[in-house]
Amino acid sequence: MTVTRYALGFAALAIVCASTTVGAVTLRARLLADWRGAPARLAELVLGLALLIGILEALGAVGLFRLGPIVAACVAAAVGLHAWHARTAGRPAGAARPPPPRPSPPFVAVALLAGALVVAEWAVPTLAAYDIGIRSLDSLWYHLPWAASFAQTGRVTGLHFTDVEYLTAFYPATAELLHGLGIVLLGRDTLSPAINLGWLVLSLLAGWCIGSRRALGPATLTGTALALATPMMRISQGGSAANDIAGVFFVLAAVALVANANVDGVAEGDGHGVTEGDGDGVTDGDADGVARLAPLALAAIAARTERIRLSSAVTVLSSDDPVRVFQQFAELDLISGGRAEIMAGRGSFVESFPLFGVDLADYDAVFAEKLGLL
Repeated sequence: MTVTRYALGFAALAIVCASTTVGAVTLRARLLADWRGAPARLAELVLGLALLIGILEALGAVGLFRLGPIVAACVAAAVGLHAWHARTAGRPAGAARPPPPRPSPPFVAVALLAGALVVAEWAVPTLAAYDIGIRSLDSLWYHLPWAASFAQTGRVTGLHFTDVEYLTAFYPATAELLHGLGIVLLGRDTLSPAINLGWLVLSLLAGWCIGSRRALGPATLTGTALALATPMMRISQGGSAANDIAGVFFVLAAVALVANANVDGVAEGDGHGVTEGDGDGVTDGDADGVARLAPLALAAIAARTERIRLSSAVTVLSSDDPVRVFQQFAELDLISGGRAEIMAGRGSFVESFPLFGVDLADYDAVFAEKLGLL
């Protein structure tokens, strides 16, 4: 390997990383415009990895797992996503969410120290791998052979049998794509010993994000660090090509993203009289089945929320007064700042029809007439 080849490889790596970063930030800004801080960065990392893995799988499926096509595809994806975002930038986006409460600085310091210690612990086998090579059994058995095969053949779709134990050929190989990418870009496995150290750092970030929205980031980060500092994880994952830590990251990231997700809307059932069940969402679920009044309940919810949509589910229009429904939801819309929605329906339970003098024979006609008035 010459200095020129290394320089070319690191330049290509920089382009790939920059392109996927642009694509990930663009996607996050479009899909999660109100996210800020560590959860936003985590979302961008997950989106960037998904984008990169998708590109590598698509190119590998047609024999183009090569340096030129990979760099070109990453740049094209970034340019395309940026252009798409620019065209749709004028669409309304949700208001920025309020910043989460800040945890106590001493707790933050303890958590960061715990994270730093586990990174230092994992750095020992990582440096050893750079000194004497990766020697763990599974890494030499199938993880790295798969990655080398991807780089040598340009394809990722074939089954790779590396031993008499044929089942390994069917194991998931997502993490191996990244090892293969490093081999393609640099011409050898220079990046492989450090990749799991990267997964570790990402896992710690995900651990922080799990509790960050409720000022519990230091606690969840410390718990994650303790779990990843166990000898089993350090010995089997540090400085190796094993992919367990990649799975740990994606599980933690999924939990963190769910923990930081917004509720987009709430739907409240509406109805009249007393019913035996809640098929229309019209009862409170108590013993005597007293029906809810959706606008009243939604007005109470509106007073305690800022962004979620407020909808009935469903307003039984056939046995209601459309003028009254309009007045109530217009008032709710004013109170909530334009977040009210009406979901009108015929109703699958008809017990309320006789209470309002509606003939079941006019089931369709009455609904059509009242929907027109509404």
